[in-house]
Formats: sequence, C-alpha cells, structure tokens
Amino acid sequence: MTNALAISGGGIRGIIPCSMLIALEQQTGKQVRDCFSYIGGTSTGSDLCALIEAGVPMTTALTFYTGQDAKDVFSPQDPVLAGRSG
Repeated sequence: MTNALAISGGGIRGIIPCSMLIALEQQTGKQVRDCFSYIGGTSTGSDLCALIEAGVPMTTALTFYTGQDAKDVFSPQDPVLAGRSG
C-alpha cells in the first residue's frame, strides 16, 4: 500500500504535527519514516520531513520547538512584530 504524509508550515505551530507524530511512533512502535511511502512539507513542515528522513525520533525533534534555543528561533526580533513599542 502507498500512503503519503503532508506537513504544513507555520513556525512554532510545527509543535502540533510533531506531537501527533510522537503519538504515531508510540502507537505503532515504528519511526515515522517507516509508516509512509512519501512525505513532504512546507516551511517548518519541511524541517520535520528532513528529521523524519534522517531517522530522528520525533521525541528528539520536539526539542527543536521546546528546547532552550526555541525562544531565539521562534520569537520575532522586530519590535513591531513582537508587539513592543520602540
């Protein structure tokens, strides 16, 4: 059987598909790459796809969104975008 996984983008929102993929790995006892014939993604979804293809467990991938550097990666640096006045 052929099946595909598509993961959307959205920056920090990548935590949502990552969490769902953790559940998939836990329920199947397999890595995500062993559950799908094809995977593709946009923006943060493509980051997850690269980690999946590299064989990185999704629990490890989750640290990209929740680890110490996540605030620097996903926080806007522009004061206007961050909602701060100059």
